[in-house]
Amino acid sequence: MSGSDLTYAAQFEVLRVWIGTLDDDDLRTASNLPGWTVGDLIGHLVGTGSSIAGLTTAESPGGSPVGEIIDSGEPGRQEPPPMTIADYVSGYTGSADQIAEMAKDLARTTVSDLLDALDASNAAAQLNLDRLGGSDLVVTSRRGPILLSHFLDTRLIELVVHSGDLAASLPDRRGPMVLPMAQRRVLSVLRELLTQRSEHPIDALTAASALPAADFIRLAAGRDASTPALDPALIEALPLL
Repeated sequence: MSGSDLTYAAQFEVLRVWIGTLDDDDLRTASNLPGWTVGDLIGHLVGTGSSIAGLTTAESPGGSPVGEIIDSGEPGRQEPPPMTIADYVSGYTGSADQIAEMAKDLARTTVSDLLDALDASNAAAQLNLDRLGGSDLVVTSRRGPILLSHFLDTRLIELVVHSGDLAASLPDRRGPMVLPMAQRRVLSVLRELLTQRSEHPIDALTAASALPAADFIRLAAGRDASTPALDPALIEALPLL
């Protein structure tokens, strides 16, 4: 397994153990996301695993290096290079309703059934990652071609952000742990996105670096965070997801 695979797998296992302590009443509890229950959030995580399980290889006919324009073999037509993480997450807003409906469909069940679905999707995800191997190849996702490592970064962001959502939604419980290596990776990816989005990247990054990591991640994901007044260069670039 690659480093990206291992980080995702480790954070999933930590979150899965925590989810296993919930009961049916917890699932019906309103989450910190308007219109979503705790069960809906977990149903969404089932879809996160399924998205990894659905990855296929996107190999060029001539074996072109990753990231280069690929010759499709048809005169006058070239395949585009893989999308960036910024390209991928930019599609979240347009598919928000579809994402929510899929999560809610999966959540209309008991804890036991939801855990079975979560375990099954993760098993399928790990099986597909084993099949893809440890190389950082271009894979085809639902949104198009993307480097495997970049796709797994988007999945890790899901686990870390929604760990925070679950903790905020059930304040009487101790929230799920976010592993330091997972938080560091997500923080690095989000800071890079920030510099790409901001019109004043140096000022924005300086302001972001002054915040606790968990606060910046919440802000980047569009969640409220208890923070002092923010630098305008940071405000204008948020949220990132």
